[in-house]
Amino acid sequence: MKRAAEIPRQVLLSALNDQDAQLLHTWRQDPAVVDGTLGYPFPTSLEAERDWIRSFMPRGTPTDLCFGIRGSIDGPLQGYAQLRGIDWLARCAEFGVVIGNPDARGWGLGKATVQAMVGYAFGNLRLQRLWLRVASF
Repeated sequence: MKRAAEIPRQVLLSALNDQDAQLLHTWRQDPAVVDGTLGYPFPTSLEAERDWIRSFMPRGTPTDLCFGIRGSIDGPLQGYAQLRGIDWLARCAEFGVVIGNPDARGWGLGKATVQAMVGYAFGNLRLQRLWLRVASF
């Protein structure tokens, strides 16, 4: 387990890139990560991860955005956060966050990510409403 000093205290939202695909692929094979999300309940290939990352590269007006969660511009990927189904007319979207690094859980990174994403969604994108799905477990 990492020491508290090694866990980022601030969140930088960054674009995901092909170099992140291997780590994302590893997380999606981890039952602790998969069971804690509403994502794919089955294994994926490394190439599928790369395709998933590329699907968020805007072509026109995006309806889905995904950001890597890092502590600094060159820091390691800790997880990812999404805005899905963005309705630009109604100014709303679904929000999701995954802290994939098991050592980074329980240190406030999720809370910092929510604050950063809400600030980005309401400030930069001018959305007016966000929602998220929560599993009862």
